[in-house]
Amino acid sequence: MKRMIQGILWAAALGLAPLSGISQTQPGRVLALTSTNISARDITGAITFWNWNYPFAAPGNDTAQATVFPDGGGGYNVLVSLLAGPYSTNYCLRGGDGSLRWQMAGAFDDSQRDTVITHDMYTDPDLFPMGPPRMSGSKAPSILLSLRNSAYGGPNSSILCVDGNTGQIIWTHSMSGDHWATGFMPDINGDGYYEVVIRSDPTSSTGLWCISGKDGSTVLWTRPDLIRGGLPIKAVCGSGRYDYAIGQCCYDDSSYVVNGMSGSTCWQSHFSSFDLMGIRINPGTSDFFIGAQNSSGGGICKYQGSTGARIWCCSSTYNNQTIAGLIPGPSSSYYILSGWRHQNLAVCFNASTGVKLWDNIPASSGDDLGIAVPDQDGDGYGDVMIINNGIVSLYSTASGAKIHDLALGGVQSLAWLPLGSPELALLKAVRPSFSNLLLTTNYQLQVSTDLQNWTSQGAPFTATNNSMVYPQYWDVANWGSLFFRLQRLP
Repeated sequence: MKRMIQGILWAAALGLAPLSGISQTQPGRVLALTSTNISARDITGAITFWNWNYPFAAPGNDTAQATVFPDGGGGYNVLVSLLAGPYSTNYCLRGGDGSLRWQMAGAFDDSQRDTVITHDMYTDPDLFPMGPPRMSGSKAPSILLSLRNSAYGGPNSSILCVDGNTGQIIWTHSMSGDHWATGFMPDINGDGYYEVVIRSDPTSSTGLWCISGKDGSTVLWTRPDLIRGGLPIKAVCGSGRYDYAIGQCCYDDSSYVVNGMSGSTCWQSHFSSFDLMGIRINPGTSDFFIGAQNSSGGGICKYQGSTGARIWCCSSTYNNQTIAGLIPGPSSSYYILSGWRHQNLAVCFNASTGVKLWDNIPASSGDDLGIAVPDQDGDGYGDVMIINNGIVSLYSTASGAKIHDLALGGVQSLAWLPLGSPELALLKAVRPSFSNLLLTTNYQLQVSTDLQNWTSQGAPFTATNNSMVYPQYWDVANWGSLFFRLQRLP
């Protein structure tokens, strides 16, 4: 029993979600982002738990995005990225009350923009056995931001590794041209730190880098690929513990798996003039999904990570294919929420077979597709929220039927905020003891924070012994700022 309790406390302290053995039904908050604010709502949208107004307006789609990540103490932070012209400003809010932790101007949040590695991936013990990345020794997970040092397309950029709770920069990796961090890679060189993969702007021909997450300076390997997205998978090349799956872009139109230790190609699959638009891992395996598109259509393919064989492909005449998320179902099954943004079409596929379950075409176009959320109707499937003309609706994954409309309007994008675990902490505390007391004498305990102004603490007491211990404890988090004295009363 003691070992089990210790394990539960460790998981709560890291902010890790349980991986198995629980119902898919999970309470949480809907984060709704408009052009002027972000609010945390209940599943109906009618109850507002907190609201945070942007310092400046963010009109238009994709100008306000939110990323949720654990704070290391059982709760969650919300990183709000507001895009203004070529730059964005990041604001880190506390998930519990929406209060501001820190802000940083001129940096993109790469957990949300153009990449597919989300912070819940770091709870996968096969890929990230050390839990969420911590590069500074802080209990707070580290996050990656990409800073453009000049205007869009300017000569320099920097990758910043930042403490998620304070915004303190842990290290900076500067490069020529525009670059983005695609996320952390599992530790491949055995130094106890996760690595970082960096990609270039798809319109350039710079390439792909894997650098050490310990210091942000050591380059472990490079490739010439121009990628839309990439993610780590369990090793399939036979030379290490982890490899890296790549969704290629623009010129080569291929997907790859590369050796995580060296960056060399394990296999390549050509898409024939398709532009790859997204990549997702199949949980618990080395298989993954690729979304692709060209001017005449798009589709999704599932690949066997070990060989590159296509397990299945689904095609459509709709282009601009994206993969919005994986939806958990009963008996460890998964479903793919996919979409073609220009047509605003949401499609749900069976991840094992590629069979389409349903599609949904809202009346308007140009909005964000929506998000996958935990099971809200108790049928064992995660559910889907779709945005249509600023209105948010909750849909059943099993049937595609609308469950209800949320009491929300003008919504640009959504995120899901899990309810954090209660935080357990141990505080250092003291209580004063006295000696050389005179029996039957009355005393008064007094306290001070500056040794100048003293305040009586509690009621006077009578000495019943020459040595006594006061019954009250004081927190000593700020040692040296609280003083005690004992005054003898007449």
